[in-house]
Amino acid sequence: MSTPATETGAGAGAAGAGAGTGTGVKVDKMVLSRCVGLLEGETSDEDKFAGLLLITKIIEPTDLDSLSFIFSRISFSFLRRLLATSI
Repeated sequence: MSTPATETGAGAGAAGAGAGTGTGVKVDKMVLSRCVGLLEGETSDEDKFAGLLLITKIIEPTDLDSLSFIFSRISFSFLRRLLATSI
């Protein structure tokens, strides 16, 4: 599955400055790919959790293409461990 189509006006530096958070600008596909990269593969649970936190800051909840892309990359075993963790 390829990354969703996005505008390229929001670079990595702009992501921290509020790009994709209420401005109507979609996040740069490179920034999204880097965050999603934390969710995939043999990364630690801490890296995956950090990736989830970053993603919530850079995408709009109405950006269904990006949400679908992210959801397809998340490991269900990680989500199960995350939900089953006691505080």
